[in-house]
Amino acid sequence: MYIDHIKTFLEVTSTGSFLVAAGNLCVTQSTVSARIKALEAYLNRSLFVRKRSGVELTSGGRLFHPHALTVVRAWERARQAVALPEDLSAIVNLGVQLNHWEHIAAPWLVWMDNNAPDVATKIISEYSDSLMRQVRDGTLELAILYEPQHCAGVVIKPFATEKLLMVSTSPRQLEEGQVSGYVFVDWGGAFRTQHSLAFPGTSAHRLTVR
Repeated sequence: MYIDHIKTFLEVTSTGSFLVAAGNLCVTQSTVSARIKALEAYLNRSLFVRKRSGVELTSGGRLFHPHALTVVRAWERARQAVALPEDLSAIVNLGVQLNHWEHIAAPWLVWMDNNAPDVATKIISEYSDSLMRQVRDGTLELAILYEPQHCAGVVIKPFATEKLLMVSTSPRQLEEGQVSGYVFVDWGGAFRTQHSLAFPGTSAHRLTVR
């Protein structure tokens, strides 16, 4: 049994879809199916029930899930510990959203250098979904992101509140529907939902950036 099989199981569990899991893991859907099938054969138990809306865990899958999390986290921590130089006692991994590097990551690096010189530090700058997956898998001990997901063994606490402002290069009135020159900045699923509620007449945008 390979660690990738268990990681694939966790990804399918998180997304509820073999297809979405394949995209997140950068493998084909057939590879995901083969890994799950091999894992089920090894455990001699079905792990998922396939439905029209996606897949759901069986009773066996629910029992296996917390153990899968433990295995993957232990593996990732062991792999990092073995790679540490002799003069370092531990490693701490921090994940931050791409736009938070300057005011979160940089000061944290300075603090770690002054207060824990024998601890290796690693910072990963990504989007929420990728950071959340790495926290769940044990690659990151800590992540600061916009859209945390509740899962076993992960503690979620508010860090800060940001206020998003609509800006324009020249004075203009707020309009609904398709607006010439409007640029939609995609901050993630929660923001898209809130934006749709605030501007229900706009289903698509001519220019979207993320």
